[in-house]
Amino acid sequence: MRSRFALLLTLLTVTTLFGQSGKIKGRVMDSTGSVMPGVQIKLYQGDRVVREATSTGTGEFDLPAEPGDYKLEIAATDFDTYTEMVKVTPDMGPLSITMSLAQITQNVEVTETRNEISIDPDSSLQATVLGKEFIDTLPDNEDELTQYLQEIAGSRGGAGGNATFVIDGFTGGRVPPKDQIQEIRISNNPFSSEFSGIGYGRTEIITKAGTGDYHGLLNLEFRNQALNARDPFLTTKDGSPAVKPPSETHNYQTNFSGPIIRNKLSLNLNARHFLNENTNTIRAIILGSDGTTQNFSAPIVTPNRNKNLNARSQFAIDKNNTLYVNYQNQHQQRLNQLFGGPTTLADRASDNVVRNSEFQVRETAVLTKALVHEVRFEYRKDFSQTTPRLATQAINVLDSFNGGGGQNNNLSNNRNSEFSNLLMYSGAKWTVKTGFQGLYRMNHSKQENNFLGTYTFSSLDLYLAGRPLQFTQTLGNPLLVVNQFEMASFIQNDWKMTKKLNLSFGARYEAQTNTSAHHNLDPRMGFAYQLTKTMALRGGLGVFHQRLDIGIVEGLMRLDGARQQQIVIAHPSFPDPFLNFDVSSIPISRRTRALELVLPYTTDASISLEKSLPKGLALTFSWYGNRGMHLYRSRNINAPLVPGSDVLDPSQGPIFRLESTGNSRSNNYSIGWQEQLQNKWNLRVFGNYTLGYTKSDTDGWQSLPVDSYDMHSEWGRSGFDTRHRVFTGANWIMPLGLNLTTQVNWASSRPYNITTGTSYYNDGVINERPIDPLTGKMIPRNSGVGSGLFNINLNVQKTVKLKRTEQSPPGTRAGNGGVTGGNNFADPQRGGLPGGGLPGGQRGGGPLGGQRGGPGGNRGPNGGFNQQNIGPTMTFRAQFQNLLNNVQYGNYIGTMTSPFFGRAISTARSARQIELGLRFNF
Repeated sequence: MRSRFALLLTLLTVTTLFGQSGKIKGRVMDSTGSVMPGVQIKLYQGDRVVREATSTGTGEFDLPAEPGDYKLEIAATDFDTYTEMVKVTPDMGPLSITMSLAQITQNVEVTETRNEISIDPDSSLQATVLGKEFIDTLPDNEDELTQYLQEIAGSRGGAGGNATFVIDGFTGGRVPPKDQIQEIRISNNPFSSEFSGIGYGRTEIITKAGTGDYHGLLNLEFRNQALNARDPFLTTKDGSPAVKPPSETHNYQTNFSGPIIRNKLSLNLNARHFLNENTNTIRAIILGSDGTTQNFSAPIVTPNRNKNLNARSQFAIDKNNTLYVNYQNQHQQRLNQLFGGPTTLADRASDNVVRNSEFQVRETAVLTKALVHEVRFEYRKDFSQTTPRLATQAINVLDSFNGGGGQNNNLSNNRNSEFSNLLMYSGAKWTVKTGFQGLYRMNHSKQENNFLGTYTFSSLDLYLAGRPLQFTQTLGNPLLVVNQFEMASFIQNDWKMTKKLNLSFGARYEAQTNTSAHHNLDPRMGFAYQLTKTMALRGGLGVFHQRLDIGIVEGLMRLDGARQQQIVIAHPSFPDPFLNFDVSSIPISRRTRALELVLPYTTDASISLEKSLPKGLALTFSWYGNRGMHLYRSRNINAPLVPGSDVLDPSQGPIFRLESTGNSRSNNYSIGWQEQLQNKWNLRVFGNYTLGYTKSDTDGWQSLPVDSYDMHSEWGRSGFDTRHRVFTGANWIMPLGLNLTTQVNWASSRPYNITTGTSYYNDGVINERPIDPLTGKMIPRNSGVGSGLFNINLNVQKTVKLKRTEQSPPGTRAGNGGVTGGNNFADPQRGGLPGGGLPGGQRGGGPLGGQRGGPGGNRGPNGGFNQQNIGPTMTFRAQFQNLLNNVQYGNYIGTMTSPFFGRAISTARSARQIELGLRFNF
């Protein structure tokens, strides 16, 4: 009996203990509310780890634990380690934990360890990272936002480099509204094989889906001529300043985000309606009614209407799989547009209608603690139609005026389908990424450019005398269908050999249709070595192939002499060019390609010294070199052997053959700086100075030499060679809650080409340069020197809270909804998993690295966490472009027969503009 009673007592005790066992569960998010998969979670009793886990694809974790007191520790790369004392009880509810992005902090006691520099390939001090607070102060207009980001991206590396955008791993597309942007990373990891091009100039944008609570905004912007300064080139006939023409902007934008199904489905919806009336200035020399020349300056108003709808959604399929969907539709109407520079008269105006839509879907799967798989698909459709307002022959008097009809009746209907597959492994010391991308382009177009013909006159005197230099006209079939398939695969390795040395190495292979060149393997490598805890040496080397762009393929196919025929008549009769010719007897000009045409590539190298200093200051000293090989350019293979003599084959016109024989070389020396003070100043400053040299012998695939048999004479300064460049940006949260953001740009002069305005080579090209009387040789390309540029933009905004904020008291967590802190579940959001791949993505908060920069978290005292409900706010904003109204001279004329020779005829930037905005957030 006693043994039975003891056994029963034991069973009751075990059952009671089992019933009282507990668990710690919850979800990990970053400071924007996005979930963080793959985060390492540990549970301590004393100094002993009793439980370990990794957050799932929806950021959730679940650790069984007996009731008692524990220390919870959560760690993710580039985030502050989260620690908290928790009391486990049987009825304990889920935790909601927000991680704080790591920042350069300032303490009273500053040590070398506090400023330790990272050797992670994605943590270079050369990269510019913009977080939520800084993004909130950027322009609301997406075109102005794009320009701002391009200026930051172009401040490093070689001058004139094209800024490329990678949005959630997808290349191209329009920059999303800033309210949908979580983080922006510029010039990050430049030698990564994930990407097609060099990282200098690459801008990676990470968007966010609906946040844990419902949020919305309404944004209004206004600008008109009363707030703007006058264009200095807008004058009356006597040269006195003219009255400012009408110019008005009304922009409306609304955004809504939040959960549709709690813990399952979220949505971020944005709608925009922009009404802009921009004013440009026509600056020309024309003939008056009495036959004399006179200055002509007149405004032309170009209305622009833009409607855009964008929806982003995230669906948590299960704990390890998340689906992201994005849809965008845009309709834009641009009226009264002029092409061809300031000397183009209003008769050439045309109207343009653009409609485009894109659908993106991305699925991320956390396969294991260290293995992540991601697949992406995108379908994009772009429609564009341009209609000239006047259809008649065109007349160009070189750099004096361009008159007559527009002759740019075009229509295009293009579709792109893109698929990519990415696999990522992250170990303690080794990270591997590999992937594949396929892109199929389907272009349908109709072009009737110059179907009525164009007269070109060397000077106003010859125009008055009726003696044209040349007549050109295009005939034939305007319809064209071109398809192109592009593929790429890559592998990227990051190996942390020691605590002080990190090696990155990989390779990328690219191929495409419409070319027989398939030897396009690009090896790349990089390293980072920690000299001291606050100083690191970085370097990299790689090969970067370029595509045969589908636009080039279209140009070659369209003007091949069979589909379309172009005729060139030297010194024709006027006004009837065929008075002395039979059209059928005129030789046809055409374009062709060299049999040995290959894809261009560049070899790039960089080395930099990075130093982290106390009080949030960081400096970089770097060199970047670039050498272009097999660059595209064209030449007339039917040109006369001796200038002015007969062509080689009189039965044919000019034959412009595309060749891959161009070269370029660039060297750039930069000093960069970053300063971030998180004290009463709340100041962040970043920028750099670059001393650069760039030379080349081509300006693009349609670039033609003066002498088709002497290509060496084309070597000279590149058209975008800029000796000195300075860029700096700053954000300062002033007393009284004023938020100031400034941007300062300064660049020394750029060169421009000088030509005679005549054609004595008899090759159908008007690009001859003058002879230097001292040397007896033709002057080099781009010998003219323009003026430098200096510009300051300023944004001032003030946010007013419309409702008193509610704040939970700090303390340790002990249950769901207790007095020590709210522990409600947040909704699943877009995680920080890497979006890398082809052409690349971004490191996130998952096992493959974290997002560095941006605002910090909300950590409260005593190890607790302050959860704040900001409530509705109203933000008043004023944006000043070209704050000092400094005249930015541009468009220098190099044609010696023009009355404008050696002078600027327009501004590179508009005169000062002031825009007022009002934003309501809830």
